[in-house]
Amino acid sequence: MKRLLSVILAIVMVFCFTVTGFAKENKTLRFNDDGKFTIVHLTDSHLDYPIQPFLRQYIVEMLDTVKPDLVVLGGDVSTEGFAPNEVSENPLEDSIKDLCTMLVEREIYFTVVFGNHDCQGGRTAEMNFDLYRKYGGEYFLAYDAVPELTGYGTHDLPIMSSDGKKVAFNLYMIDSGDCVFDENGNNIGYDSVHPDQIEWYKQRANQLKSENGGQVVPSMVFQHIIVQEIDDYLFYSVKNSAGALGEEFDGRHYLFTPIPKIHNIKDGFIMEKPCPGYYNYGQLEAMKETGDVIAVFSGHDHSNTFTVNIDGIDVVNTGGCKRQASLRLFTSGVRVITLDENNPTEYESSMYTVMDAAKKDGSQILSQGDVKKSDVIITGMWEKIFTLAMQVFYFINK
Repeated sequence: MKRLLSVILAIVMVFCFTVTGFAKENKTLRFNDDGKFTIVHLTDSHLDYPIQPFLRQYIVEMLDTVKPDLVVLGGDVSTEGFAPNEVSENPLEDSIKDLCTMLVEREIYFTVVFGNHDCQGGRTAEMNFDLYRKYGGEYFLAYDAVPELTGYGTHDLPIMSSDGKKVAFNLYMIDSGDCVFDENGNNIGYDSVHPDQIEWYKQRANQLKSENGGQVVPSMVFQHIIVQEIDDYLFYSVKNSAGALGEEFDGRHYLFTPIPKIHNIKDGFIMEKPCPGYYNYGQLEAMKETGDVIAVFSGHDHSNTFTVNIDGIDVVNTGGCKRQASLRLFTSGVRVITLDENNPTEYESSMYTVMDAAKKDGSQILSQGDVKKSDVIITGMWEKIFTLAMQVFYFINK
């Protein structure tokens, strides 16, 4: 029976690649004449309506400064329910409309992967998807590649070469789900990328490879929940539970505090314990075997902005684009990713934070009242202190 289901799934995937996948290879996305392509990864804003004035101003100024070729909405972006408030009959729809308007007015293409809060409180992924499609119009590039797959909206977006002759890079958007429950209905943790989605990814990667003369097409993956292997690379395993200092996960005990494995962090900050999926279905192993993915980007953990390389694949966490406590504001913002057509297996990546934008000449972020000049000063000092502390821990651990 399992083999029969696998065959049926494979047939469905082939059909969908032909009808849907190729339809999206419409040369909408391509490297610019200078060989560059810029992506903004915006995640975990948890927008209400009206959008907080400082946050809306930050998004506007960020878009006008970065001028991205594509924005990837990384999940939990607009999460408020349908309960009317004093200014809106439908805060969820109006927040999505406002965000889409900022992008459409600037003629910026965008796509989305959903997070663990996007399908709660009476919402469904389909409802959210329809709203993005309604207000994003031709600039909304997301689609549900194979409706039979677990989750909703898993798809890929090829980036054509600057001359438009071939697929030079590929972006996978994978729905990592919500939560998982035991046989009694108890919530036991977060969801993961499932086996059928992994199989879809492998088939799509192999298809692109075949069309590229037998060479893999360099790729990136965007999903909301981080891969499970992150705990092994950030925390020390201990024989027994360490109480409040540790936690048991995937049948092992980890010491989460006071010092993680700083020496494994290539850049950025770890400010909270990551929350990967409860089950590991082999996603990272599949990407390693396929050999096309150079990085997988996640959100979910709002204060983390680190990059960790696991067996040749960068595992990257983007901080939440939201108002966080002053001592964590230096992790609030978006991640800017720059691809180079002439060196596609390398990329540039850095956070462009609310504080970065607020310090620019002419910025109106501080005039909105939610973020004050004192926040900029305190955040700047704390960032320097935390950077120094991480450098010290790096050399101690190394």
